[in-house]
Amino acid sequence: MSTFTQTGGGQLGWVHASWPLVKLSVSPDVFRLSGLIVGTYEFQPEDIIAIEPCGFIPIIGHGIRIVHSRADSPSKIIFWCLGNPEKLVHRIQDTGFPISGTPSPISTPARGFPLNWRAVVLLVVLWNVLLLTDWFVIGTLGRPGPLTLVALLLVFVVSHGTKSPGKIQAFVLAKDHSIGEVRPLFSLLELISGIMFVTFALVELTTTF
Repeated sequence: MSTFTQTGGGQLGWVHASWPLVKLSVSPDVFRLSGLIVGTYEFQPEDIIAIEPCGFIPIIGHGIRIVHSRADSPSKIIFWCLGNPEKLVHRIQDTGFPISGTPSPISTPARGFPLNWRAVVLLVVLWNVLLLTDWFVIGTLGRPGPLTLVALLLVFVVSHGTKSPGKIQAFVLAKDHSIGEVRPLFSLLELISGIMFVTFALVELTTTF
């Protein structure tokens, strides 16, 4: 029995992270997937129902699918690897990690769209109103303007707020769904909007002065 680690890519729900952005770590007690974009997900032996080889593109499209019963994690979790996925499954088995999970109606992740449609529509409308007003009313078409920065800040604040318990999370998530199902998505949106906000703000300051 030992701890096994490997670097690869991954798919957690809607978010895809290419190699080498995801790290797999398995010990006799914990199965862990982590990465800057996808966050960290830990599973106990009783959480995992099966670990199955999967793939659709030779060499670059091989991986393992983690079938689990955690309602607070994305229902679809795949770790992409460059080697043979069957050998990876054997390496995981060699750690002594005992897969002992069983599916049950209580622990099965909720199905359906995990976000509140009203929240999605409202945010999309606000995003477009801010951008179109910036471009055609204020006249910043072709460069970032003040309302473009507001739109990016809106995405950043909502993404950050959705990841923590509170009013924003309650409004954005659909009923009976958990933030764990979409945390990688909001982590990615938070990262991208934050980088774009800082970059565009610097461009705006440079243009102004």
